[in-house]
Amino acid sequence: MTDAYKRAWLLAFVMLQIADCASTVHFIGNGRGIEANPIVSITMNAIGSWWIAPKMLVALGCAAILVKRPWVLAVMTILYGFVVLNNLML
Repeated sequence: MTDAYKRAWLLAFVMLQIADCASTVHFIGNGRGIEANPIVSITMNAIGSWWIAPKMLVALGCAAILVKRPWVLAVMTILYGFVVLNNLML
């Protein structure tokens, strides 16, 4: 996989992380959804709206590791695409 493809997958991964946070905030705020990830849910309860910071730090750390395995980054990006799509269907 070329560097251009790696960068494209990395950018898509990061953008989907941001979209996941935004859609989660929107639908939980409207009472139309809940956080299904128990770790994120505990973090939300513990630190309120600041939960986005540790979530994004973990996501960026994962991205830094995953970029060394581009096929895994691609799979994770596609999976997060489904997560965001699910959030948008709430």
